[in-house]
Amino acid sequence: MKDCVFCKIAARTIPAYIFYEDEHTIAFLDIFPRYKYQSLVVPKTHFDSQFSLVSQEVLIQSIITAQKVSRAIESNFSDVLRCTIAIEGLEIPHFHIRIEPYTDNKSNLFGTNFNGVKATDEYLQYVADKIK
Repeated sequence: MKDCVFCKIAARTIPAYIFYEDEHTIAFLDIFPRYKYQSLVVPKTHFDSQFSLVSQEVLIQSIITAQKVSRAIESNFSDVLRCTIAIEGLEIPHFHIRIEPYTDNKSNLFGTNFNGVKATDEYLQYVADKIK
């Protein structure tokens, strides 16, 4: 889709902190994370976020990538206890999965006010390099 930010990231026409890619999916860091190390898994092909319309093939491919990303986060960051996922698509109407790592810190939130807090480039590069 022409104006979809996730399609633009997959096509490499806008920058992103991409740390995983296969034939069908791409994984990158959320630049406005709610949780530390929060990541997104997106099909390379545009699929509307209406869950009932997402093909089983895309769903399976995305879940497999989300599991790989979760394992990489859990094994590369000692403060991560586990990762959960959320199927998303309200803000950006492109089907995607958000990986939400839960840490052993009392405050798991990325910032004091996670709404609109952009992560620094240094932080994002550090996390992307460590996950790779």
